[in-house]
Formats: sequence, structure tokens, C-alpha cells
Amino acid sequence: MSPAVTLAPAKGSAPNVLGRLREWLFRVRAIERARTLDAPWRREHVRRARAAADLGDEARERHRSEGGAYLGAACELYREAVHFTLLALAQQKPDETSGGPWQAAPRELLMKSAGGEEELLELERLLGTPSFVEFATLTAREQELATEKLARFALELAKTPMLSEPDVAELSRQRVLRSLGALLVVLVVVVIVLNQSERWRTARADLARGRSWRASSEFVHCNRSTKSCGEFRELEIFFHTLEESSPWLEIDLGAPRDFSRVMVRNRTDCCRERALPLVIEVSNDQKHWTEVMRRTTVFSSWTAKFSRQRARFVRLRVAATSILHLEGVKVLP
Repeated sequence: MSPAVTLAPAKGSAPNVLGRLREWLFRVRAIERARTLDAPWRREHVRRARAAADLGDEARERHRSEGGAYLGAACELYREAVHFTLLALAQQKPDETSGGPWQAAPRELLMKSAGGEEELLELERLLGTPSFVEFATLTAREQELATEKLARFALELAKTPMLSEPDVAELSRQRVLRSLGALLVVLVVVVIVLNQSERWRTARADLARGRSWRASSEFVHCNRSTKSCGEFRELEIFFHTLEESSPWLEIDLGAPRDFSRVMVRNRTDCCRERALPLVIEVSNDQKHWTEVMRRTTVFSSWTAKFSRQRARFVRLRVAATSILHLEGVKVLP
């Protein structure tokens, strides 16, 4: 018997990760399924199944309290509930479904609701009997057992998620929110990638990278790899001058090079005002210096842009009595 509805993908046919992600984002199959479940003929079958099951429960309850011939009616009502539930599980309208209601539901679902293969075969026999005529020939105990099995089967079938109330509006809302969330994540990733790419390009273009440098004095020896400057720990600075008049940092580019920007990262844990006023100067002989830019306001990072210069030496000097300590300097074309 080939099931008409697949509740879970078979082994070896699971959707790939991309397909699952697409479904999670856009809810295409879920919305299509919800719209199918919301078909008028399906709603009518579910309504009839629930009504028959409720009446079957009432008949059984009257049998328990009053006795009498209520089990036959209860059994017929549960059979009716199962019949319409199976039709509601069909992927097609009843008049388009071949093979009867048993072909409308997955075999796995029927076995699960019945409690096993043997129980399902017994239920098929009960559901296939010629209504109350044969039922009336059963003993009282057999009638009770048969009614109990049908009631339990009808109840378990009714629990299937395929018969839950569909909510197309909620699924559509999920699609919008998830799509917007995914778009936001993509934008954040793009920004991060572009930012990292820009940092990588800047690092590669840095003319001062790996070049020698010297400072006007040394208060303590700094080691950036261990983030230590003498007794000071967790510092990113790579040099620390004494307090003096016009402390400076000088970078040797190795040969005259063309550049038009200098990026400076100030000490960020404290004392940023010590780097002011910061003068950027260039020279080819370390004797004659030309000022190309000056900063007079406090900063954490500063990209100084100026007309293209060709020089071998770049000097950053505080035009005052102060202490100079920086976290990074880049010289860019």
C-alpha cells in the first residue's frame, strides 16, 4: 500500500542544508501545506470526524451509566469518525482519491495510531465489517473491546499534526521576519568582511610595516607581543618616551617613498591628551623637516590626509613638553 502523504523524508532522501535553510526562511512548503489543509472539503471532513467522535463518547458514557444497547451506536460513530479523519488526511478531494480512505493516509501513521501492525490489521477487520449487523452477534465483552479499540484509534488519528488548525497568516509573518533577519545577518557579515578586507588591504599597503623606527627617549622598554612596558601590563603601546620638550617618533621607510596618509592610533587606556599638539613631519636627510599635518584636538585614532609627499623619513612630534606613547602608526600611499 503506497502512502499518499509523507510525514518525514525517507533515509537517503533528506533535503540538503541549503534546501532546509531556504524552507526555514521562506516557509514555502509550510504555507502551501497550510493552504491545502485549509481547503473547505478538508475542514468539512475534520468537522464531521470530530462530531462523530464526540457523539461516540456520549454513547459510551451512557452505556457505562445506563447500560443498554449504546455500544453498537458508539462503535458506528467511531467508525464514521475514523472514516472522515482518513479522508481529511488525503492530499486530494475524496472524489479524486482512489482506493478508499485507507489509501489516503500513510501506512506509518496508521500503524503508529493503531499501536502496531497486528493492531492495525485487527482495526482494518473491525472497520471492514458490515456495520451493526455483525457487531450485534459479538459477545458483550467483544463489543466493549471493539469499541475501545476504535475509540482509541480515532483519538490517536485526530492528534496528527496534519489535522491541526493551519495558520497561513502566522507562517507568512514568520517568512517576513525570518527573511528580514537573514537579510540583516547578511548585511552585518558583508560589513564585517568589507571592514576586514579594508584592514587587510591597509596592512598590506602600510609602507612603515616592518621598517625600523626610533624614539626621542625611552622611559621604559615596551614589548607589544607581551603587552608590557616595564612594570605596566596590558598596554598596547609599542614605545614610551620620557617627559621632555618635543618628544618624537621617527620611522625610516628605507628609501624615498610616495605617500599621502598617516594613520595614528593613540594610547586608548588613558592619557590621550599627551599626544597634543601632534605634528607629522617628513624628511629625506633627517636634518630638514617639513610639516605636512597637525592635530590639536584629542583623538583615539586619526587618519591624516595631505598632499602626496616623497620622503624617506616620517616623524610624529609633540610640539610641547610632554610624553609620547602610541599604539600604532601606518604610512599609506
